[in-house]
Amino acid sequence: MEPHYRILVIDDNVDIHADFRKILNPETRASSNALRAIESALFDGPIATQRQMPQFEIDSAYQGEEGLRMVQESVRQDKRYHVVFCDMRMPPGWNGLRTSLELMQADPGLRIVICSAYCDYSADEIAAAIPDRSGQLSFRSKPFVAEDIVRLARSLAESCVAV
Repeated sequence: MEPHYRILVIDDNVDIHADFRKILNPETRASSNALRAIESALFDGPIATQRQMPQFEIDSAYQGEEGLRMVQESVRQDKRYHVVFCDMRMPPGWNGLRTSLELMQADPGLRIVICSAYCDYSADEIAAAIPDRSGQLSFRSKPFVAEDIVRLARSLAESCVAV
């Protein structure tokens, strides 16, 4: 049985949500699983042992406030998100830093990745604003590499479950 992880994407750009679904959605990876089966048949066995790919359930919020409500509801229902990918700039609402701070208060075990092509704060300013929560917050620049997002989502989700 493949692991199942809940992911929330908070971004004001609809295309970013589509990108995350393409990258993390199991149906997208089904063709690669079929390819591995064909390779196995052609070469009389598996070429390489691979880890099972997790199932990612992906939800969308388009502003930080909406994302906070979704995280709060996930906590109330005990169906918590494992990872949130959050944009830094989301006018006219909260930015990614404010959103991340609110999310950390709502669910202290949540793993958050701020994804942005632009950052309005220096690394020192962000470090000063974020309480010391080892491993809870990380950063990725846009555009991102699909394989990196899959590895990051899995790694962070697994660390969230382990806490």
